[in-house]
Amino acid sequence: MEDIRIFGPRPSGKLVYLTTLACWPNPSPNSPVLSVEPLEYKALDLIEMGRDILQNGYLLPPMCDPVSCGLSITLKQSFNILNPFVRRVITLNANYTAYPGEYFEDILMLDHEGFTDFLEYVFDDLAKANQFILMFDSTTSQRDTEYAQAMSILRHELYNRTSLPINNFKFAIVFSKMDLAPGFFYLPDLDNFTTIKFPRLFYEMQKWSQDWNCSIRYFACSAFGMVGNPPKPNAFRENLSNIAQGCGWVLKEPDAWRTFGLVAPVYWLLTGKTDPRLLDYPLF
Repeated sequence: MEDIRIFGPRPSGKLVYLTTLACWPNPSPNSPVLSVEPLEYKALDLIEMGRDILQNGYLLPPMCDPVSCGLSITLKQSFNILNPFVRRVITLNANYTAYPGEYFEDILMLDHEGFTDFLEYVFDDLAKANQFILMFDSTTSQRDTEYAQAMSILRHELYNRTSLPINNFKFAIVFSKMDLAPGFFYLPDLDNFTTIKFPRLFYEMQKWSQDWNCSIRYFACSAFGMVGNPPKPNAFRENLSNIAQGCGWVLKEPDAWRTFGLVAPVYWLLTGKTDPRLLDYPLF
């Protein structure tokens, strides 16, 4: 089974992303996704946590340790409508491991000569895979320089530790919370959003792609989605004192909980292809 690592700063929403993907709440009838099913008990724990916490309007607790689960995403047979010779469902099986945001912050606090034994272990574990979701909060463009610095260090460490061909590495750069401003207004033009709001991160990833001859692509998602017409974020910011205890954003209308953009990066990582139907952005 394929391995996908999910890495990024806090609070980019890595655990919320993985939990919501496992729950797959209120899918649209027009969604090309037929189902998301657990492959082992750890995924069941995430589903239960999503229904007991997120769906009741509460914050998820922050990750203290890496969280792993196996999921099977099945796309509808009609997803292959553009290829009449392929009349079968597509199944995307993968094991996901999400790392606490503190690991990302530790990279920024320590130089190459001062990594702790634990952070050395994290780098070694990351280097065992070659498919990554690198997740960033779309509302934190003020941290662009920090993100670029961390990616530069990560590039150096992965290169020195991996035994895999570096040109086979694939990095899905996923901007979360794209239901919120300013990201929402850039949904039709994600490339423009990236170069304007995160120019240093974009430059660093371009350098990574050129040095390694590896694949990098940008995606947008929202774990909570939007409601209404015109669409508005289906989330509100919890009391500021609680942000340290979770993501800071909770569901506004749990019964209307419908995500967008979660499967698109997975599909690209596992197949090397993209399809606009998997973006499922809300209509303007």
